Amino acid sequence: MARLRYDEDVDHDRVARLAVELLGDADTEVRQAALDCLQLHRIATPAARAALDRLFGDPDPRVRESVLRPLALHAEDGARAVELLRPALVDADPGLRAAALSAVVKRTGDERVVRDLVQELLRNDGSPEVTAAAINAVREIGSDDPGTHAHLCELAGHEDITVRWAALRCLAEGGIPGGPLEDFFTHRLKHDDFSWIRQYGLDLFVSHGEDDVPVRDFLLDRCRNDPSPEVQSHALMWLWTLDPEAARDLAFDLARNHPDTHARISAVDHLLTECGDVGGGGGPLQHQGAYKRLRRGPGPGPPKQPPPKHGPQQAG
Repeated sequence: MARLRYDEDVDHDRVARLAVELLGDADTEVRQAALDCLQLHRIATPAARAALDRLFGDPDPRVRESVLRPLALHAEDGARAVELLRPALVDADPGLRAAALSAVVKRTGDERVVRDLVQELLRNDGSPEVTAAAINAVREIGSDDPGTHAHLCELAGHEDITVRWAALRCLAEGGIPGGPLEDFFTHRLKHDDFSWIRQYGLDLFVSHGEDDVPVRDFLLDRCRNDPSPEVQSHALMWLWTLDPEAARDLAFDLARNHPDTHARISAVDHLLTECGDVGGGGGPLQHQGAYKRLRRGPGPGPPKQPPPKHGPQQAG
């Protein structure tokens, strides 16, 4: 089964029959592999549909979640996808509800019924998992609800870290012009009590801020005033892309005078990288090229799932 999941040169009818049969296996890993096979080969036979319906009651939550996207393959449109996944959308497990919403959005996109579902869950579900999934859905398909922007600003101050990050990312990817949104964004990045958000929020601000001058000034401020040496170092990295001279002067000062050993070492590393090997392909030109690519593209930001060491699951 593991090989069949990725082998395109196979008898699809035979693979479908085998995958459906193995959906009833006693071993969770085998059921999971069969589900993966159904999804990768986009198998949507009536027998597969019946087996998927039965797996809604599987005792393993990983299997129940994995049922959702293959089942969504049976949907002709958004309304049908919502109907098919309704049991999961009202399940007691918030993780399953969130996965069901993501499956609907992934399958059907921005149809009216899907937008309405997203808004309903965004405002009324209350669980962090579903709220974050709904925010990510807004980021993917947009929203025509005039209150969405204000609600996202509220959620950027939510007590749950994952919700805060999802809201900030959604707001940023719509663009950060000068004015109230820029002021709001910089306030959040100054005062969030979780250093991971302050650090990787800088990536969003650099990527989506529409005026380089306030971005540069904010990076300077974070280099000097953020309480986390890691955030200071991250801000200094981006400062090289906008104002290498100011970054160099600041790095010299930090290397000599910063009270934190890690920060002094980091400043020296920046100086060696940016000033010590310009002819060898490193240095400011390298970072400036990365910055230009970042501004042209959608902006990488941090990974969707934060790295284990600095992920939102841990205290900042």
